[in-house]
Amino acid sequence: MDEVQLNRMLWRIDPMGTGCNVNTGMEDEYANIARDIAQRLSQGQDARGAVIVEFDEWFWEGCLAAENSSACLEKIVTELMKR
Repeated sequence: MDEVQLNRMLWRIDPMGTGCNVNTGMEDEYANIARDIAQRLSQGQDARGAVIVEFDEWFWEGCLAAENSSACLEKIVTELMKR
């Protein structure tokens, strides 16, 4: 999955609940994170690790561990593993 596709997926899932996927003009809300995850994946890092590290760096440590966010993490990893 390239970074454009990854950005679209993150925008659709909106794991941090920013509301970007229902607001015009916020389609690139996760673009920088998508870029960094894509780079980690291209270097051979596993999908789960890459996603967690980048979200921890861009937001706060453990941000995807919360109950509502952990389901989003699973969706992201599942979609990445399909590709």
